[in-house]
Amino acid sequence: DVIIVQEDSLFGLYNKRGLLLSPAGFDLIGGFQDGRATVWVDYEQGILNDKGDIEDDLVERLFAQAVDCENKSDLRNARRLYRRITVIEPTFALAYHNLGISPVCSNLLWLINWIRTMR
Repeated sequence: DVIIVQEDSLFGLYNKRGLLLSPAGFDLIGGFQDGRATVWVDYEQGILNDKGDIEDDLVERLFAQAVDCENKSDLRNARRLYRRITVIEPTFALAYHNLGISPVCSNLLWLINWIRTMR
């Protein structure tokens, strides 16, 4: 048995003994049936089990969205998605990596544009 909790506008999951199974990082968690529930993050749908594990490729799809945002120079949304990934799947190392690279890339783009204007 699990308890769905809401913190601000996001949802997480605890077991009945109070153990955190999944931090509040989901936009919505549907009702559990046969130990599984549908979850949503940024309009992407996935499956969460009653142990707090994401059972499908939700994280990979969110990561692909974040990379796409980064490639389109939408660094704000890319960083927001990377942060959401680190909340719902704290072991997804590439999200942390890209969070660290994003500010460096942003500063490099600013420097390149500044140098171009000085020519």
